[in-house]
Amino acid sequence: MGLPVDGYLVACLPLRHFSMTSIVPTNPLQRMMDNVFTKVDKDSSGALDHKEFGAMYEVLKAGIAVNRDGTPKISEGQEFDRMDRNSDGKVTRDEMQTTGVLMPASLTDPSLEAIIGYLKLNKSAASQSTAALLSMPDPEPQSTTAATNQP
Repeated sequence: MGLPVDGYLVACLPLRHFSMTSIVPTNPLQRMMDNVFTKVDKDSSGALDHKEFGAMYEVLKAGIAVNRDGTPKISEGQEFDRMDRNSDGKVTRDEMQTTGVLMPASLTDPSLEAIIGYLKLNKSAASQSTAALLSMPDPEPQSTTAATNQP
């Protein structure tokens, strides 16, 4: 623990070992990542496109080892491809939950306060934007039925 492994700072198991979407996340990292996913999935589609994944990557960078020049050893595109298991150009919640995610334990607060604080320390526009996004209230769930009660 604490040593770089495949470009990451800390190794951990996948967030979930089963691809059953009915399982409720139980550990702090699972809950944190589930909460982050909900917030960065701006269109509530259940999948992150490349643009939405940019905010997720800002969070994931906290667990990625860096090169001597301070750049992450794993690029946003590489991380997207690693999580997009079926190569359909989107990362679903299930794909994220069944892919190993690495994160310092001190940042795995399900309320997202710790990761928001971490992001605010980084002065990059992407980190600041992601911190603002994560600070927003959760999006309202999309209704599956249209309103049909018309006079």
